[in-house]
Amino acid sequence: MNFEQAYEQFMEKHISEATGFRKERLLSGLGYGEKLFVKDGWWEAIGNFDYLYPEYMVRDFVDGFRFLDFAYVRYPYFIVFEVDGFGPHLKDMTPDEFTDERDRQNSLVMDGWIVYRFTVKKLRERPRDCQRQLQQIMGIYYGEEGLSARLTPQEQTLIHRAGIHGDVFTPTDVADWLDISTRQARTHLHRLVDKKHIASVSGEERIRSYTLTYRK
Repeated sequence: MNFEQAYEQFMEKHISEATGFRKERLLSGLGYGEKLFVKDGWWEAIGNFDYLYPEYMVRDFVDGFRFLDFAYVRYPYFIVFEVDGFGPHLKDMTPDEFTDERDRQNSLVMDGWIVYRFTVKKLRERPRDCQRQLQQIMGIYYGEEGLSARLTPQEQTLIHRAGIHGDVFTPTDVADWLDISTRQARTHLHRLVDKKHIASVSGEERIRSYTLTYRK
């Protein structure tokens, strides 16, 4: 499969799963820098789009929501890839906007995300350097040992939908997301708790709600 075919399937998958503002953003297409990242960076370095989520929504540090350019959600790590262009919006940024941008990154790190940034200039002019960095990042955090830590497709979908949901979720929510019974949903949830991917929020003998462990 070539890049264009894989990219089309990648975007169709996420558009079909998305709702609300995230779906609107995906339908409008990735920006120039983001497309450059997946084409000349990620695809050439990794060769697939497994675990990579474009326009991933997270709760903001002031109780709103923000979108990450790309999230690589694969237990036990949660990695953000941001693509930065040196455009007018950056040069015209006010001191308050600059502070807000740095606060945003600090909040992500405090919530357990690992953040990496790539510039459009480097992706365009030195793509091989970006590809080597991506391969090194994946090797540092996963390597051979990481192969045994993969989640099942249903678990990946559950984590992804929980990220879109943006708040605590219940077994009933999971049953709706995966089109399965509540009993089956609880089985998936118990496994993810054991893997420390999610944590219970309410209930003791019978847990009623959960949250992602990296969302503080």
